[in-house]
Amino acid sequence: MVIAGIGLGPFFSVLTVAAQNALPRNELGIGTSAVRYLGQLGSVLGVAIVGTAVNNTLASDITRRVPASLINRLTPAGFKAATSPQVLVNPPYRESVVRTARQFAVQHAVAQVPPGPQHAQQVASVTVQVMQQVQLMLNQVFDALKISLAFAIQHGLVAILVFSIAMVLGALFLKDIPLSKEHVPAPGRGRETASEAAATR
Repeated sequence: MVIAGIGLGPFFSVLTVAAQNALPRNELGIGTSAVRYLGQLGSVLGVAIVGTAVNNTLASDITRRVPASLINRLTPAGFKAATSPQVLVNPPYRESVVRTARQFAVQHAVAQVPPGPQHAQQVASVTVQVMQQVQLMLNQVFDALKISLAFAIQHGLVAILVFSIAMVLGALFLKDIPLSKEHVPAPGRGRETASEAAATR
């Protein structure tokens, strides 16, 4: 991030100065606004493209890293909630996912315990076992999610690198215009000014 900041910080001001240098003085406002508009448009499209690459990679890679038997034991909604990146950065969300999965699994397991004189003890034993199994199962999913997210972020950075290389190559084909050190009037502007000055005399 420091390297990106050092590179992008001076770039924006140089880009604006280069655009203003290539335009006549009466079109500076148009050129500056066009540079700002295209910069904002590029930021929006860039975030969308990189976000799409990261999300698609994460969705495809997580199903490859988590065993199919483990995916089948989770409901589709439970698997989606357990593989959300919020699990890794938001402790309350992670706790709610674990709590909901435990409650759902315990209710399903307790419903299958047959009635009898030791029903309460069996329910307590089954509850403890199911909660431990759910915790182990979710820990496997969370570990796989961490690896998949790192892999997906790498793909996002590769996409950024490709766009950066394309931008550098595109810059090589731009026309080289020396930086002007004094005001140059627009074509035809100087003659109009001279004729107007002669008319006023």
